[in-house]
Amino acid sequence: MATQNPFMDHAAPILAGEPTINDQQRADLHDAFYSKSPDELTQHLSTLAVPDDLKRKLFDAKQASMPVAPPVDKVTEAVQKMANLDPKTMDLVEAHPNLLKAFTTAATTEPKAAATPAGETSAAPKPATAGKTAKPAAAPLAPRADGQPHFPPIPDQHKRVLASDGGVHDIPEERLGDAQKIDPNLHVLNP
Repeated sequence: MATQNPFMDHAAPILAGEPTINDQQRADLHDAFYSKSPDELTQHLSTLAVPDDLKRKLFDAKQASMPVAPPVDKVTEAVQKMANLDPKTMDLVEAHPNLLKAFTTAATTEPKAAATPAGETSAAPKPATAGKTAKPAAAPLAPRADGQPHFPPIPDQHKRVLASDGGVHDIPEERLGDAQKIDPNLHVLNP
């Protein structure tokens, strides 16, 4: 993963290691990489005829090289976006204060890093338990269009639920009844 080093050329190692493009394409891709934002880079890449894997590597490196906004800036940005909301939507948000909490929490929390990169397995496989069939390995998921991470897989013998405050939780099956007593509007997402 690329680091936030302003003196490092994050695109150069990716472009130098790609045998399917010529020097002119390398120059065009290098110029496109140093656009203002990952979104602008995406627009440039969509017009170029290069492998999708290369586009993804460049996009990931661009995102990783962007400076991280401090949490206060993220909250300010979220509040400014809320101020620009349609009055009907704003009335809805004001009527449900948990929405504001959800917005600010999402804006200030950092996504958790995966224990192992997507598509890879750990070095030591877990032994299969007696009497249970092993789940087939899940195919790696395509990146989300909004750049946010996917939910982690649901643990065995758990249910993923949507709480009335908008939170998503994985609850052990034997505790589902207790959770429904606490939150009667709880919605089970994987029945």
